[in-house]
Amino acid sequence: MRRFFVVMLTLFCVLVVSASHALAITITSAVVQGDVAIVSGSKAAKSVDIIWENAVVTKSTKGGSFQFQGTVPSNSIGTLSDGVSTMEVALNNCVPTPALYPIELTRTGQTHSVSSQYGIPGDDGDLQRGVPWPDPRFIDNNDGTVTDRLTNLVWLKDMNCFGAIGWYTALHMCNALKSYDGGTVNCGKSSSQFVWPVRSLKRN
Repeated sequence: MRRFFVVMLTLFCVLVVSASHALAITITSAVVQGDVAIVSGSKAAKSVDIIWENAVVTKSTKGGSFQFQGTVPSNSIGTLSDGVSTMEVALNNCVPTPALYPIELTRTGQTHSVSSQYGIPGDDGDLQRGVPWPDPRFIDNNDGTVTDRLTNLVWLKDMNCFGAIGWYTALHMCNALKSYDGGTVNCGKSSSQFVWPVRSLKRN
């Protein structure tokens, strides 16, 4: 009798496992339209909540089919569950969102906190967040230029060597700097080593 019970229990377990595999969720379509994931499938548990990315999006029919619109995961692969089984669903025609990397912004240079005087801390002078400025920040290259160690940009030491001139004249003068050959345009003995841009209205 005991052996019979063990055999029957084993057969029951096999039947349950087989049934669960037979009822495994089948995805018939998983696409992205606009900014929305549209997924449809069948063989889910009957009349249960369908969960997409940890949120209930719809309920399966009495036959186990379903269709819903949901969020698009950043990696284009969403997690779907009917409460019985869970699966990963790859969305077609979906481009994964590139990983975001933190940007190290520099400090503003503000050292005096204005808002804290009124009992409201949190401005730049109070928090002092960001990449600290190197000390010294600027280095004289002894060739008519200085290097900003914070941005690695090189500037003319004499910022007014051209005098007051118009934009097109400044553009001509900067181009002359690049090809300086001992003429009248000289803002430093090594200023010709660099490409000197002139800001336009579009870049301001």
